[in-house]
Amino acid sequence: MLAYGRLLERKFSERGIPADTDALANSSIDDTQDLLQQPFAWAQRWLREFRNDPNDNYMVAMFADRCARLFSAYKNATQETYEKINA
Repeated sequence: MLAYGRLLERKFSERGIPADTDALANSSIDDTQDLLQQPFAWAQRWLREFRNDPNDNYMVAMFADRCARLFSAYKNATQETYEKINA
C-alpha cells in the first residue's frame, strides 16, 4: 500500500493536483466529465502515461467504454447505498 500511495502522490504532483480531499474530489468530477463527453480522447490521454507509443490507438475505445461502464456502476451503487442509509 505504501508503494501505491507513493505512486499516487507522484502522479498528483505531475498533474499539479494537491493531495487534499476537496481537490481530489473536484479533479475526479472534472475527469469523469471528460470521460463522458469525449471518451476516446480521455482514454487516449490516460493510456498515454502507460504506453511506449503515446499515439497507439489499440483498444482505446474498449478501454473508454469499460471505464464509462465502471463509473456508471460505481455511481449507481453509491446512490443506492446512500438512499438506503438515509431512508
